[in-house]
Amino acid sequence: MNFMEFMKVFANKKMIRGEIKYIFDTIDIDKDAKISQEEFEDFHEIFLTPYEGCDSDANYLLDEKGLGKCLETGMLDHLGLKADNTTQLFEILDKKGVNTTNFADYLFLRRVNIGWDKCAAGADLAKSNIPCALRVAVPGWIASETEASMLLNVDQLLKNGRDQYKTSFMDMWGYINSAHLYFFFYSFQVPYMDGVITINDMRRAIDTQIVATNLNYYLIDIIFAGKEQIQLEHFVLAIWIFRKFQRHT
Repeated sequence: MNFMEFMKVFANKKMIRGEIKYIFDTIDIDKDAKISQEEFEDFHEIFLTPYEGCDSDANYLLDEKGLGKCLETGMLDHLGLKADNTTQLFEILDKKGVNTTNFADYLFLRRVNIGWDKCAAGADLAKSNIPCALRVAVPGWIASETEASMLLNVDQLLKNGRDQYKTSFMDMWGYINSAHLYFFFYSFQVPYMDGVITINDMRRAIDTQIVATNLNYYLIDIIFAGKEQIQLEHFVLAIWIFRKFQRHT
């Protein structure tokens, strides 16, 4: 089964193209751009069946209660997160501001849990191990050391302010936020090089409806402020602030 055939399987599962591609890349273990019957059956047992058990409405969307039900199963055991962490996780996952998450979000959390177990040491993720953890969370996206530094800087800026002492470690919530940023851009399918992103790329993502958020031309124009391109670090900061504002208004 190739990707176009795979898309038909998830056509009515409340996900955009980029999110379905994320699922496809997760299943495609041998990276031959095809899904075998064995690969799909293994994936179904490990990921789809547990998710459907949390989806009491059978609509392939989870509200906070549904996500909390999933967390009660111990799906994020390596991160040590339980049902009482649902609200904080939901604030990160709710890309569209509609108080629901989909299967791609669930799969993302499961992969983040694996990434933390594989790449973190204790309660912190060292800067040198951030690329490792991001590659596990978002298969198919190659995280560089430069991008890891950028994400660490933005994470510390959001938590402490620019003048605070900076460390070379990222905590669990910083990792989840940073990994979700990668997942966010992966679903956009926006190309960017050398830490720069262009306004035309963002407009294309909106026009082709591959964008997994309610960003629009007006908000993109505000973020870019008349410029043709901005540094990825500035865009990341703007997006996080926008999403936090969106969540609480």
